[in-house]
Amino acid sequence: MADAETAMSEALEHAAGEGTRSVVLDFSRVSGSTAGAPAQLVKLWVLSKSHRMSLSAVGLDRRTKEILELTQLAGVMLSL
Repeated sequence: MADAETAMSEALEHAAGEGTRSVVLDFSRVSGSTAGAPAQLVKLWVLSKSHRMSLSAVGLDRRTKEILELTQLAGVMLSL
């Protein structure tokens, strides 16, 4: 899990260095997220904001969407 989080963080940092202003994470081909998935998304969202980038996620599983909705992060993160 840490490897995936590190890889996504590094990719986001690289995109920021290239001047990217908007990133969409597509999880439609990911099977079975872990309990830490919402926390990882929040960390990536915070990182994107520090670079003045917008970050959205598509294709999330139902459980992750529900957690983001309960924490009121769905409105800023999800492109449904």
